[in-house]
Amino acid sequence: MGSLDDSLALLGKETPQREVKLPAFRTGQYPVTNAQYMAFVTAGGYQERRYWTEAGWQWKRDRTEPKTYGGAFDLSNHPVVGVSWYEAVAFCRWMTERLREAGEIGPDQEVTLPTEAQWEKAARGGDGRVFPVGG
Repeated sequence: MGSLDDSLALLGKETPQREVKLPAFRTGQYPVTNAQYMAFVTAGGYQERRYWTEAGWQWKRDRTEPKTYGGAFDLSNHPVVGVSWYEAVAFCRWMTERLREAGEIGPDQEVTLPTEAQWEKAARGGDGRVFPVGG
């Protein structure tokens, strides 16, 4: 994790590069689309307290769906934008239930937002590339 040279870092200091042991994880190949997120909204995800953190439930108040921006931002096959961390966590909890019900994941598995280490490993690959496509 990290970079060999801070001149390659886009934001801040990324040295020293170090080895970080991570348990096995899977990550989505594509961003969550508006259509996928709207399935959560339509299923009542904004009304179901169990999906939300305590702080998220307070933050949400009377919201019944995410903020929309119009145009291409709202096309069903485009990545969902404008959702808060609270909304993303609630979606992950809802998706965990759906995937367990479908037998796609086990009872000990869950959908979460990636940690910094998971995100970096997914982006760099196992060989520490600077960019996902090499370099």
